[in-house]
Amino acid sequence: MSYDGKWYLSQAVNSTTNGRLRVFDGDTATTRPFPIGPEDLTVQGGKLWSVTEFRGKRTVFGVPL
Repeated sequence: MSYDGKWYLSQAVNSTTNGRLRVFDGDTATTRPFPIGPEDLTVQGGKLWSVTEFRGKRTVFGVPL
């Protein structure tokens, strides 16, 4: 998703390994830790929100932008 001039992409690995949040700001890319199985992204209340995908591990969570 795109917000305030930056691109945010969630990246899942598998059902036992933490995912990653990739943040692209122009020519700069950073990687932030993310829970296992991140899915869709949205922004609300100054946070980036997502949901995890794997059965028995599903949760909604928000992280600071």
